Amino acid sequence: MAPSAGSVPFTKSTKFNDLPDNLKKIFEEIEYVAIMGLSDIINYVFRSHIQGRVSISNELKQRKVGDEAIKGQDSIRAIHKVMRYQSDHSSCRATYLR
Repeated sequence: MAPSAGSVPFTKSTKFNDLPDNLKKIFEEIEYVAIMGLSDIINYVFRSHIQGRVSISNELKQRKVGDEAIKGQDSIRAIHKVMRYQSDHSSCRATYLR
């Protein structure tokens, strides 16, 4: 029994199975929250959050995202070493030419 425009979605005598699916879902969620209690809800939310972060971490490890950072760091070290070598040798040449 679908509600007509402007009417209430249900009455006291409406059976749960006669409700629209969106209302059934809302009532099921309300019932679930009422049964769980506040501490259970908080634990569930934190557990879900932590599991999500672990999942993201595992996905990033599989993509080997850190490898690019290590390659970049190695390149910077190599360039720094070359620059230091050139700097040391240019000061030696300057001393030799004096």
